[in-house]
Amino acid sequence: MNSIFTSIEFYITALAVAIAVIAFFGSDSDTSEATSDIYSPMVITPSATQSGELPTVTIHANDDGTIDVLRRGITLPGKCSVYIKADFIKDNITFTEHISPSHTGDITESTVCDLHFTTRPRLHKKYHLRYECAGGSLWGTIHFANYCGYTITATLKT
Repeated sequence: MNSIFTSIEFYITALAVAIAVIAFFGSDSDTSEATSDIYSPMVITPSATQSGELPTVTIHANDDGTIDVLRRGITLPGKCSVYIKADFIKDNITFTEHISPSHTGDITESTVCDLHFTTRPRLHKKYHLRYECAGGSLWGTIHFANYCGYTITATLKT
C-alpha cells in the first residue's frame, strides 16, 4: 500500500488531474466572440430637437434583448447615406456613425434629422456603451443595463 504513493504513475496521474481541474475552473465560459454589425438607420426628418439643444442618444432595452437606439440632432447634407457600425466586445458596445456623401455632385441644403435603429438580440446584462459620431466630432459614453424597459439618454459632447 505504501508503494502506491511513491510510484511515478501516481504522481503523473495526480499531475494530470490537477491540470484538468485548473483548466476547468480557469476557463472563461462567459467570454463571447467579438462581433461587428452594420445597421442602416431610419432617418427621421425633421429632428425632434429644438434649436440650440445639444445632440443626444437614447438607448432602450427591449424584452427580447434587442436594443433600440435613437440619435437626435444629426445634421445631414442632402443626398447622403448614413450607416452605423456596431462593435460588440465582451461587455463593451461601440456605435460609430458614418456619413457617405452623394457622388452626384448636387449641392443641397443640410437638414437636422434623427436616426433610429434596432440591434440584434444581446445578452441581458450590463454594458459599457460608447456612441461616436461621424468624423469623431461628437461622442458619448454611458453604462447600460440590457434589461426589459431600461432607458437611458446621453448628451453627446465634443
